[in-house]
Amino acid sequence: MFCRLPGALRTALEVEVDLHRTHAARALLFVGAVEDLPIRPAITASGRPERGTRGARVYSAPDMRAKTAVLVLALAPLLPALAGDPPAVRALLKDITLRDVRFCQYGEEEVVREGHPFPVGSISVVPLFGPDGLELTWTDAGRHCSAPISEVHETQTIAIRTVDRTTRLLVYRDRFGRLYRGNPAAKTATIAGRKLVFIDRDFDGLHLEKDVDAFGLLDARHVVPLQSALVLGSRRVSLGSYDPGNSSVLLTETPLGTSLTQGARKILENLNDERLFHGLVTSDLDDEISVRYCQPHADWMAANRLCAHEQSGSTPRASAEGAIAGKASILSPPGPWSPAISWFDSPVHGYQVAAPDFTRTAVAEREGYSVLWVFGGHHGLKWPTVAARFPAVFPPHEAMDVPVSWWDEIGDPRQGDPSVDWGYPIRVYQGPGALGNYGEYPEEVKVTLRAEGASEGEMLQIVARPDDIPAGVPGHSAYVKFLVLPCKPLAGRTLYRLEMSWFLGGRPFHWQSTFQTGTARGQRRPPRSPE
Repeated sequence: MFCRLPGALRTALEVEVDLHRTHAARALLFVGAVEDLPIRPAITASGRPERGTRGARVYSAPDMRAKTAVLVLALAPLLPALAGDPPAVRALLKDITLRDVRFCQYGEEEVVREGHPFPVGSISVVPLFGPDGLELTWTDAGRHCSAPISEVHETQTIAIRTVDRTTRLLVYRDRFGRLYRGNPAAKTATIAGRKLVFIDRDFDGLHLEKDVDAFGLLDARHVVPLQSALVLGSRRVSLGSYDPGNSSVLLTETPLGTSLTQGARKILENLNDERLFHGLVTSDLDDEISVRYCQPHADWMAANRLCAHEQSGSTPRASAEGAIAGKASILSPPGPWSPAISWFDSPVHGYQVAAPDFTRTAVAEREGYSVLWVFGGHHGLKWPTVAARFPAVFPPHEAMDVPVSWWDEIGDPRQGDPSVDWGYPIRVYQGPGALGNYGEYPEEVKVTLRAEGASEGEMLQIVARPDDIPAGVPGHSAYVKFLVLPCKPLAGRTLYRLEMSWFLGGRPFHWQSTFQTGTARGQRRPPRSPE
């Protein structure tokens, strides 16, 4: 029996494999610059023939008793991977009907404004006020058409009828009266173990147009602009051609962090799942910095049973590379909580992991001690600019189960003034580029936080400049963001209305949102959007 090799693999490759560590002897390589390779019966590390190897056939060097032997691989399904390109697969997309509008943190395409047209396929729809209130208007074959919009705080479905077809449009009015729109006709697929939804935002039937359409987790209310490469968990998924005829997309999956520990890959998965759930672009992995810098610091913490940012040169496993990562990263010790998820919940560390421009990172773990690289200015790890056109606020709009107070963490302002029991903070993130530059501080910040039915708002402390920072809170204002601290715990199971305004670089910004508190005085989970 013979297996024909592609020309790219005719170069001889050899590898020495430790038979004691390769239990089933499947880590193999082609040997010999030949086109036709004889496939021999599989031999296990113990020297006995192996059955049912599903196309894999192994033979060892003549001396199988040696600890190290040269092994040969003839695995036809892995040929594309050995050639350097991961195999492409076609994923089927299933039709799904959405019942709510998905919000996007990176633009305001969903907001409906009076007099501002938006496309629904080839039709331009214009919201206008009529005798009975706001209505959607459009022209079809010279005929004027309209559909009224209810003032009720609920999701409605409006039929945009033309001669050719009828397109359904979701509209949703929040508690401030703002109107949002969305496409209920979406696609869903399970990719890299995640159930995703793909939304055709311009109603042209394509669903997978880069920077035009959007995607997100199926059970989340937020979506992000579609990119050509998605980071899902610990895998980088590259999208290829979309075939609307059979509703499928060609994609390739590349594992990330294959040289990392299982704990480190889990941190990366948690980080990306949480960012995607809250409508934030996922963070890609820098393998080199993970291995060269972050892993030595995780090893140092594990060797010394110490969670610290600064190393001492006299301690075991201390290194210059690890010391750099210690200062450029957020850390966690072993414990029952989950790194990345709890970092999201922590008001201080949440500045880094929930920032819109946190799109690249490095990670490591050893015996539960975790390292996540968050400061991109070190050693060439730079964050790409994202296309954010308005700020990202955390907790997000209409979040549920928001904690009522700040839970214990390093950087807790109660360390400076134990008499003050702060409420759960509101964090505002503004990435570089369109929203300002690093080092710029917001000016004339005005914030009102009022419980539903209350006559007065909460007393607040605004952290917008280094001088505003309470004792115990590290300053991150240079990253163009600010913090709003309620001066007492919030009321449990209460709806709050948040209104903010500020100037940044001379440009005015406004924000209105609502959120619902739970009962927890701090928790190990971030606020969730309604599912």
